[in-house]
Amino acid sequence: MEKALKFALNFEAKGAKLYLELAGKTKNKLAKELFYSLAQKEIEHARMIDTIYETIKGGGEIAEVKFSTNNKFENELKTFFKQNKKLNFKKDAPNLVGYQKAMEMEKIGYNIYVNLFENSTNSAQRQFFDALRTEEASHLEAITNVYRYLTKPSDWLQEDESHVWNWMSL
Repeated sequence: MEKALKFALNFEAKGAKLYLELAGKTKNKLAKELFYSLAQKEIEHARMIDTIYETIKGGGEIAEVKFSTNNKFENELKTFFKQNKKLNFKKDAPNLVGYQKAMEMEKIGYNIYVNLFENSTNSAQRQFFDALRTEEASHLEAITNVYRYLTKPSDWLQEDESHVWNWMSL
């Protein structure tokens, strides 16, 4: 478990660094907000992982893990979107390579946490890795929604409402 946690801590730090770099490189306000929000979420994950790592190293047990809910993340972006709806989010075309890197990072994270979840025998460990995989899936959803909204708006509008954040069409 210590090895898995150390790996997860490094992975989350790498994600935070990537998102901060991407936020700094884009002029697009929506992309900037998305990347800064994702960096913040990865830092939250790193903090939690570090706390759990130190607890286990000290001989303690993992307690129940609670991350911010997926809806909270979506709601943060929704609030930003509504408060800034007069901005042209499609102006200053976003760094498409950045979105692709971000989506790849989240897919890798999701797959890693699925694997750790499936190979954990301890219920607290399983719950922890399940929470991490759920978080990574919500990050991927956010990146995908914004990417498709900015790059293929007509395709985005035709998507099933359960897969897109339809509030972005306001």
